[in-house]
Amino acid sequence: MKNVILVHGFWADSSCYSAVIPVLQRAGYNVLAPQMPLTSIADDVAAVKRTLDTIEGDCLLVGHSYGGVVITHAGVHPSVKGLLYLAAFAPDKGETMNDLLGKNPPTAAAPFFEVKEGYVWLKQEGVRTAFAQDLPTEKADILYAVQKIPNGAIFGTPANEVAWKDKKSWFIISNQDKTIDPNLQRFEAERMHATVHELAASHVSMISQSSAVTKFIEEAAEQLLERHFAHV
Repeated sequence: MKNVILVHGFWADSSCYSAVIPVLQRAGYNVLAPQMPLTSIADDVAAVKRTLDTIEGDCLLVGHSYGGVVITHAGVHPSVKGLLYLAAFAPDKGETMNDLLGKNPPTAAAPFFEVKEGYVWLKQEGVRTAFAQDLPTEKADILYAVQKIPNGAIFGTPANEVAWKDKKSWFIISNQDKTIDPNLQRFEAERMHATVHELAASHVSMISQSSAVTKFIEEAAEQLLERHFAHV
């Protein structure tokens, strides 16, 4: 299990994993982090599947935030042997992100959403206080400045493939998350029977607690490798 593919979420690109990637590479993993257009679930899943088609061997697929929706679909690819959700959405078939968000009261991030021409921006104060509140203000402001803007229609698009029903899954819950309710994360993890880790982190734990996140990714990959050899 030497392939790890990292999938970003809304208001971010693959550089959000910049502290995770070199550590995994030094440990001998082939790491890829595809850039998604954030224009539709179909477009984003296609971008990840193109990356999956380039690798040799099996892989662990990691998805942060909306990236969890993407890996739920793209994870049906035969190269994917495990899924790791990172403070993520993990819909069941027919569920939308709006359906999942409706299971709990609105989080602190909700008042900071700004829709322009169908695309959803996150205001600067929202990044500082409800998206990356455990980062220094300077780093949070960089995230605000480089945010990648998603098409708002994605929130209402139902899932049509659900890889977590057939693939081994892990879930890293951010219990200080103000963007995706930690109780929603716990609900999703429980129903997929995931192996769970909790971090006292904001929504962007792969930045604020990159060492812990990287450790959990490595543990998941090693467990998949052990499962593989157990069946050889």
